[in-house]
This record gives sequence, structure tokens and C-alpha cells, in this order.
Amino acid sequence: MQLRYSLYRVTIHKDDNAYKARIITRGVADMQMVVDYVVAHGATVSKPDTLSVLEAFGAALPELLKMGFHVNLPFADFQLGVRGLFIGAADEFDPRRHQVEIKVTAGPACAGRSAAAST
Repeated sequence: MQLRYSLYRVTIHKDDNAYKARIITRGVADMQMVVDYVVAHGATVSKPDTLSVLEAFGAALPELLKMGFHVNLPFADFQLGVRGLFIGAADEFDPRRHQVEIKVTAGPACAGRSAAAST
């Protein structure tokens, strides 16, 4: 499978010839589409059971992150981060200047896979 992407110029880079890639998505896969895919590709549990497990996972993940856990799974690694600059070592979190974000990176089951890219 090939990833489709387009290139765009990075205007704030010191190199005038710097570009970044932006993936062109095929659409959005919602929960139902994920469940249909899992069931169609050999799941040994029913569609309602699969949906139930995914919904429970969707509820557990943000709670574990809020509790301060780094969630490491075979397909993805989840952790919280803080966006924004702090002014000095004694500065504290200010919601006007800082945002909590979820950082997701590919897990070991996905990291080694390569997909040919095309423009």
C-alpha cells in the first residue's frame, strides 16, 4: 500500500528549499468501521463483543493518562505532554499559555513497517 502525500514549503526554515510532507487521507475510520474490519479479518469474538471492548478501552485510556501513566501497547504508545513555554524554573502551568496534549507514537508492532510513499 502506498501513502499519498503532498509537499509544502516550510516558510520559517533557514533553508529556502525546505519542504514538509502532509499525508492525504482516504477519509475517517470511525469505531464502527474499525469493528467491522476487525471482525472481517479473523476476530474470534462477535461484533458486539468487539465494540464493547473497544468502548471500554476508549474509556480506560484517557483515565490512565490522567492518572499519570504512560500507556505502552504493541500498536501505539500514548503519553501526555505539555505545550507552551514556561518562564523560568519556578513558573507554573497556566491554561492561557499552556495546553495538555496526548502524544501518540507508533508502537513496536507498527514501527518496523514501511510503506512506500507517493506524491
